Amino acid sequence: VRMGGTRSLCAGDCAVRLAGSNTPVIHAVEPSVAWDQALITVRGRRFALGEGLSVHVGDHPCVVWNVTDSSVVCKLRLASDGPRNGIVSVSVSIPGSGESFKPASIRLTSIVNAVTPTVGSLMGGTTITVSGLGFPSIASSISVSVGGTDCVVWTVSNVAIECKMEMQDEASNGDVLPVAVTIVGGPAVCEPASACELTMTTAATPTISELS
Repeated sequence: VRMGGTRSLCAGDCAVRLAGSNTPVIHAVEPSVAWDQALITVRGRRFALGEGLSVHVGDHPCVVWNVTDSSVVCKLRLASDGPRNGIVSVSVSIPGSGESFKPASIRLTSIVNAVTPTVGSLMGGTTITVSGLGFPSIASSISVSVGGTDCVVWTVSNVAIECKMEMQDEASNGDVLPVAVTIVGGPAVCEPASACELTMTTAATPTISELS
């Protein structure tokens, strides 16, 4: 300890002893990809050193469900204003023992697994539902496009996005267009890849044959 540049005297034992036996260690994180509300298992050792263990995935909390000396199971809670895409670190902290050694990493993303209906009108106006996992509950954090043309987002939940298509000027009957979902600047992952496709058809387009 220094005061005004002068080192103080120590009237006793002022040493801090670092011990690996008091440090939690992370060996692996499962799965390697996660989304909002996903269950994550952190494997390692010395997780039962004390009460109050906490887990963070990047800047996001992971609510602890179960702790043993060799594993922690927690449920990810992504903040609406924090990064939801990309590779972030996973850390474990125990009061009195500190932060974990060898923090692991995990990839954050949102998952799209279906788009309904599977056909849309060339003239726009089709309302589509994008189903998946890990979507934020704030519509302004989400953008959807069909073939590069905006699909105006109406409603969102953690598992579904509803949007209204605009007219497809460059598409033709039978064209299969990609549906892209972007969450806070990063792309959602399509599983399977065919889940993010929409077929343009005149059958879904009202046609005026006569005016009288």
